[in-house]
Amino acid sequence: MTGQHFGGSAGTNDVDGGPVRLISPVIPIEAPDVEVSYARWFYWGGQGTEDLLIVDVSRDGGTSWVTVETVATTGAWVTHSFRLSDFPSVTGDQLRVRFSTEDSPSDSLTEAAIDEFRVRAVYCSITPGDANHDGAVDLADARQMSTCWAGPARQSSADGCGTFDFDHDYHVDLADYQSYQIAFNPH
Repeated sequence: MTGQHFGGSAGTNDVDGGPVRLISPVIPIEAPDVEVSYARWFYWGGQGTEDLLIVDVSRDGGTSWVTVETVATTGAWVTHSFRLSDFPSVTGDQLRVRFSTEDSPSDSLTEAAIDEFRVRAVYCSITPGDANHDGAVDLADARQMSTCWAGPARQSSADGCGTFDFDHDYHVDLADYQSYQIAFNPH
């Protein structure tokens, strides 16, 4: 929230000046895609210079940022989500999300709040075990599986091995090899 007091009358949590920023900690990502969701509440009183709520994302730990959403007044809670794959120019595995607003010059009533922030891995875009993405788990994928299967110390994000991490524990190991054998369908 943009203030220390929840509720109250208009202006209880007013931004004066700014910017006011809420920045997530670094969130390591290892999945092929990630969905970020949150509930947001933003109010601008309609007088003076229009204030906005800006949502930015970084995948390099906060060195560079890309705007994913610019919000005008809502006056109500709104849930929003986006996938990192919607921003292909943003790369890296150190996710941060930043929410910013300001009232500059201080000529209006501006308040913001964020809740229910979630980051979840999305695995449905690939077929587990299909390394070459031809729609079948077959002999063409077997060579890549043998390269990736190196026991519990092998990170699934290394060298495109995530497609063989059937149980999503970030390692390609014996449990994944057994699942691969079940999925294997030679033509």
